[in-house]
Amino acid sequence: MTDFLYIVTVGLKFTEIVVFAGLSLILLVKAIQFRALNLIALMMTTLVTAFQTVASVLPLTSPSDSDQFYGLIFTLSIGILFPSLLVFIDYYDGELTLKRSGIALSGFAVTVIFFVFGRTDPSFITVTYVIDGRSYFSWSETATLVYFPLMMYAAYVTYDIVKRSMENTYNDQQRRQLGIMRTGFYLAIVGTALVGIPGSIAIIGFGNELWFIIFIYIIQGGFLTVGMAIVTYGYLSVDQIAFLQPQALRALLVIEKNGLPLYDYTFKEGNADSDAALISGALTAISALLGEAFGVSTNIKSINFADTELLLEFDDRGFVVVVIAAKVTNYLRESAGKFTKAFGDTFEDDLNGLTGDFTVFSNAEPILLQSFGFA
Repeated sequence: MTDFLYIVTVGLKFTEIVVFAGLSLILLVKAIQFRALNLIALMMTTLVTAFQTVASVLPLTSPSDSDQFYGLIFTLSIGILFPSLLVFIDYYDGELTLKRSGIALSGFAVTVIFFVFGRTDPSFITVTYVIDGRSYFSWSETATLVYFPLMMYAAYVTYDIVKRSMENTYNDQQRRQLGIMRTGFYLAIVGTALVGIPGSIAIIGFGNELWFIIFIYIIQGGFLTVGMAIVTYGYLSVDQIAFLQPQALRALLVIEKNGLPLYDYTFKEGNADSDAALISGALTAISALLGEAFGVSTNIKSINFADTELLLEFDDRGFVVVVIAAKVTNYLRESAGKFTKAFGDTFEDDLNGLTGDFTVFSNAEPILLQSFGFA
C-alpha cells in the first residue's frame, strides 16, 4: 500500500512543481507587461511553494545525507510564502496597515530565527518520518504553533479583499474571473490548512504513517495543486489584471489647465443624476485648484470629496487626470500614472493646438482600459 501511495505522491509533487513554476512565470510576464510591481510579491508566494515542493520530493526520489536540510527548507518556506502574500495584500489594498505589515515582518523575523536554530537542531523546526526508507516531513509542534495562525490570518485577509473586489467588479468578465480565482484561493489556502489538522493528529497522536501520507502528502498537496491550478485558469481566462483593484471605481476625468473638461469616462453605471452631480462637483473642486496647481502645487495627489477620493495626476503638457474612487490604492495610482502618460503621448499634438472640438479625445477609451487592466 505504501508503495502505491509513494507513486501517487511523487506524481502529485511533480505536478505541483509544474503548476507553481508555470504560475510564477505567468505572474512575472504579467508584472513586466503591465508594469505591476505588486505582482512580484504574489509571484514570490508561488515560486517559494515550488521550492517547498522540490524540497519535499527530493528525499523521496533520491534519499541522501541532505534530507535534514531539505526538511528545514520544507518548513521555512512557509515563513516566506505567507508573509509575501501579506505584503501583496497590503500593496493591493492600497493601505499599509500596522497589523498586516507587522505580522508579515514578524513572520520573516521568526523564519530567520528558526533557520538559525534549525541548522543546529532540525527537529526544532521539522519532524522527519522515515517510512520504507524514504523521508517524509511534517512541521514540528513549535513551527505549527507559529505558522498555522499565520496561514489562517492570510486566508482571512484574502477572503476579505476578494469579497470587496467582487462587490466592485467592473463587468461580467471581471466578475467571472474573480469568482474562479476565489474558489482556487479558498482551496489552496483554507483547504490546505484545514486538511493538515487530521494529518498531524494521525502521525503525532496515533503514529499512523498511512493516514499521515494520505492527508499531508496526497490530499493536502492535491488541495494546493488544484486550488492554484484554478487560480491560474481564472487568471488566464480573461486577459486583464483589474482584479488587483479592490476599491469601487466611479469615473475618470481629463481636465485642461484652464478648467475645460476634455474627456470623461464612467467605470460603473449607477444613478445617472448621482453620477452627473459627482462629476460636476469634482470639476468644481478641481477647477478651484488649477490656477495654482500647474508648476506650483503638483504635489497635491488626492482630495477627499464627499464619500469618495479624488486621485490627481498632473501632466506638464497642461492637463490633469482625475480618478474618482471609494479609496485610492497603490495599484490605482500606478494605473492613473500609466493612463496620464499614454494620454499625453497619444494626443500631444491635439493638446498643443486645442480648437474647442474635443471629440478627438473620445478615442482615449482603449488607452484607459489598457492602463487600468481591463483589456
